[in-house]
Amino acid sequence: MSNDAMDIASAGMRPGLVCHIEIDVQADTEDAVTKETARVLREAADKIEADLLDTGFHKVNASDGTEWGEIYLDFYETDTF
Repeated sequence: MSNDAMDIASAGMRPGLVCHIEIDVQADTEDAVTKETARVLREAADKIEADLLDTGFHKVNASDGTEWGEIYLDFYETDTF
């Protein structure tokens, strides 16, 4: 848990995350599309888990650097349990 999340929890607040993903993956075959989509989503998940992404928009790129879309993250806190 990040320091921010621990501070929120100790203040009686509950952390939350809204995540919107919009990507347009294109490849030569359906198999390549699904594999590349999974790679992109795993990469994003790893960055989220490692606390490397903040609230905001983050570009999503193909292996060759072509931009495929973006991920929007909104870390928030609430006192609603």
